[in-house]
Amino acid sequence: DAQEERRTLEQGCAKFRQSLLLADALFVCHERSDRIELAELVAQGALRENTSSERGRRRVESNGIISIRLAAMLERQQLVPRARTILDQARSISSKDARVWIHAARLEKRHAGGSEVDRRKVALAILWRGLSSCGTDGGVGMVWAEIVETELHAQQRARSVDAVQ
Repeated sequence: DAQEERRTLEQGCAKFRQSLLLADALFVCHERSDRIELAELVAQGALRENTSSERGRRRVESNGIISIRLAAMLERQQLVPRARTILDQARSISSKDARVWIHAARLEKRHAGGSEVDRRKVALAILWRGLSSCGTDGGVGMVWAEIVETELHAQQRARSVDAVQ
């Protein structure tokens, strides 16, 4: 029963305020039942709660996941400027999370103003900054793959050689 699930998740989130897993589950529950405003409030509350009391790398990665889900939901609602803001905040909080950089670049590839070439340039600028921010973490390969995919066809071979080196 969806109402019982939502009620249980709300009680769990009230009792365990810093549980990102419960907040994520409640977010998905509200999103499934088209309660967009409530889903956004849950995600914003979880991000605010967990940003103020960071406890290591795992918490920051979880913040990135919730931010990505919230931005995707806002994009589906045609609220692209708000989705950009969410991803910008996530990039500043968890700058080493490659997924956040990739999703921000994909958002710009789909919605930045101008021609397709201009959108690619904006996306590539984000990805190059993400590449330098991620350092030698495990997400570097994902960022390189996105760079190769985003480049024009003529440049893809050169970028793939760069990525291997």
